[in-house]
Amino acid sequence: MEHLLGPARTAIGTIIQIFVQGEHIERVEVVGDPGKNLPVVFPGLIDMHVHFRQPGNEHKETLYSGSRAAIFGGVTTVGDMPNNTPVTNSYGTIQNKIRLSHDAPGSFFFHIIAAENNYAEIERCFEEGSIRAVKLFMGESTDTFGLSKESLRHHFELISSLDQLLMIHAEDDETIEHNKTKYPAEAAMHSTIRSEEAEYTATAQALELAVKYKTRCYFCHVSGRKSFETIVSAKKDGLEAYIEVTPHHLYLDDSYLTASGNNPFPSGNYYKVNPPIRQAATAEFLRSKIRACGQGIDQIDSIGTDHAPHLPSEKEKSYQDAPSGLPAIELYLPLIAQFYHQGQIDLTRLEDLLVGSKQRIFRLHDRGSIKEGMRADLLFWDPSAKQSVGAQHVHSKCGWSPYQGMELHGWPVQVFVGGKLRVDQGKFCE
Repeated sequence: MEHLLGPARTAIGTIIQIFVQGEHIERVEVVGDPGKNLPVVFPGLIDMHVHFRQPGNEHKETLYSGSRAAIFGGVTTVGDMPNNTPVTNSYGTIQNKIRLSHDAPGSFFFHIIAAENNYAEIERCFEEGSIRAVKLFMGESTDTFGLSKESLRHHFELISSLDQLLMIHAEDDETIEHNKTKYPAEAAMHSTIRSEEAEYTATAQALELAVKYKTRCYFCHVSGRKSFETIVSAKKDGLEAYIEVTPHHLYLDDSYLTASGNNPFPSGNYYKVNPPIRQAATAEFLRSKIRACGQGIDQIDSIGTDHAPHLPSEKEKSYQDAPSGLPAIELYLPLIAQFYHQGQIDLTRLEDLLVGSKQRIFRLHDRGSIKEGMRADLLFWDPSAKQSVGAQHVHSKCGWSPYQGMELHGWPVQVFVGGKLRVDQGKFCE
């Protein structure tokens, strides 16, 4: 049965109403200004970088709980990472995650890990349309493992031959291990141990292979200026490479890594994440690349939350034992909408960072825009709504937020997934 949504204002200021049939948009009509405040309508947001922990760590998050939290942040589609237990390294493990996601309220894509000799599994997944990208860890992170040089080379060559996308976590183990011998094992030193130089070294290695094999690359959670500028240089030379930045690398800095000052929690380990949050000047540099207008080659291409939840009891362990990662998915829209509220970007740039860039980069042909035939994944939101982040905004199973107390502008009013109302005025609709 057809139903009508709107009217609402698009990113370019057009007032529209949307007719939905089942899970898809049937048609869109431009209407006159009704002379009242209207919500803004975006396509449902897309975050292709989340860690929902299932299978293996369901006490932290599940595909259902993570998807539900995402919808509160305006996110209707996610790309879930492969560092699970067991690791998602085969067609069978991908199919298992697809089965586990069937009851979740949002939409999923799943990424497969680049492991030793799993080339045939990767090819099969792409042939059958099971995945959108391969995740490569250049160094060890949470529940991952490194690759031999030959396997690393082969993955770049394979992904290029398939004309697919390689998502890269760039940190160099050798640099990190050397730093561990020089500095004390404590949260305050996390950014020094896992240094910007460690990120740059791995980034440069990845770029050398990407240029050699002409591999499409998506650099996840770029945190350092030198890495950023090196990727931009490769892009200027013709490499198809994309830069993703996270909210925590935009908003937080290494002062949070001590249990004082800006940190509202009892341990700096709450803000332990790989790659680490950096100095305030580096965060400001990254924010300047959000503010760049249009789709310039020297700016941030995409925002990913890298939502990686852990329980407070886990974060309060010793530095060596506390896991790395921060939750953020339920705040995706308001965190990045701050740039619009502050007058630093317009709505079209905001929409592109949160939706359009992912549609292009990951070749998502059935979602990411408001037009006939597309999935009816829709976000109606109020740019003027102001709230301070509190317990009522925490929907992840981990139960806490690194943005606690932060005042944010721009919150979802209604979120539809496949034409079904899922969030209405801050309430979840089963």
